[in-house]
Amino acid sequence: MFPDPSHTGAFHTSSQQTWSVYDAAGREVAAGDDLRVDLSTQSVGIYFFKTTTQTIKLVIK
Repeated sequence: MFPDPSHTGAFHTSSQQTWSVYDAAGREVAAGDDLRVDLSTQSVGIYFFKTTTQTIKLVIK
């Protein structure tokens, strides 16, 4: 997952997989299955990128 932190809210995964993104309160804010994760409409903060095998913290500055 890169870049992290992101200043634009756009992240990229290294492999195509089904994913969901949650905010710090645990609400799902995005989901998909492509290589680009677009969180540009979300506020600055910490988010959690989750797949079936891992959870990664993402930071939008």
